[in-house]
Amino acid sequence: MLTLLLFGAGAGNELRLHFNSTRCCSDGANIVNNRHFTTITPSASFDQDVRCKEMYLTVRAQSGISTTIEYAVFAEITSITGSEFYSLTGSR
Repeated sequence: MLTLLLFGAGAGNELRLHFNSTRCCSDGANIVNNRHFTTITPSASFDQDVRCKEMYLTVRAQSGISTTIEYAVFAEITSITGSEFYSLTGSR
């Protein structure tokens, strides 16, 4: 279980949750352009059963608005090693 709580973000600011880095490779731009992320807005939360070894958070701030965002992450930890996970490429 992965829970992400967002608070203190300021109006118009968002936190984006994705499972691949936007700077990892040439596909990084596709994460943003093709909306391969979940948007968490102020006073909202993300609560989902997720099996992953990494997660990435990026901030989308409106111009002229503070980009300070406070959040909390709660994740269950298992004894599954990272080598047992498959790569999240979007293909089957």
